[in-house]
Amino acid sequence: MRPNSRKSGQSTRKLLLATEFILVFFGLPLTYYFHIMPIPKFAVLLSLAFFSVLWLAKKKTGKHSLYNNQTGTFNKILRIALRTVFVCFILILLTLLINPETLFYLPRNDFTLWITTAFTYSIFSALPQEILYRSFFFFRYGSLFKNHQLALLINVVSFSFLHIIYGNIVAVLLTLCGGYFFCTSYQNTRSLLLATIEHALYGYIVFTVGLDSFFVV
Repeated sequence: MRPNSRKSGQSTRKLLLATEFILVFFGLPLTYYFHIMPIPKFAVLLSLAFFSVLWLAKKKTGKHSLYNNQTGTFNKILRIALRTVFVCFILILLTLLINPETLFYLPRNDFTLWITTAFTYSIFSALPQEILYRSFFFFRYGSLFKNHQLALLINVVSFSFLHIIYGNIVAVLLTLCGGYFFCTSYQNTRSLLLATIEHALYGYIVFTVGLDSFFVV
């Protein structure tokens, strides 16, 4: 194959990959925002996560693989734990500021649902999102970005953009911050497990303190 032909083929593949990326991470949320997509959002999320698992399993190796679940060093885990405590404090203050009547509404009024939410949110929301937005994102689309910082920025923005489906700025801003935390945790530890746990904890805090109304379609 001639060098020019090889270069042209690489450019075409990169263009197709970039198009796929835009459609999945920006086009798809827009179809829900404008109420075009008839398929339930969780069905699409779970389907994409399942496809991501199959794709990563086929690749088998790579630093962003689904199976590269290091536990991270003690200091990194401690940093995540302390940050979670800080986030909990901030979210309580935010609830008191914008919606004080809902503070701890769920644990006070439906303890069983509150406990059940810890399991269902972790398995059916946090985990699929982390598979798609961390492992799959960096392993499949990492080559599109010039450097680590740009990849992190686009990852955080795309994760936040997903939450336009809820139709409020609070969800978008909270997940902009959350996305940064989850992404840096994943990149620093190379652990999908730790990123998922942190994501699940933050989500559970949101349900606990009374901000869950901003995450309902």
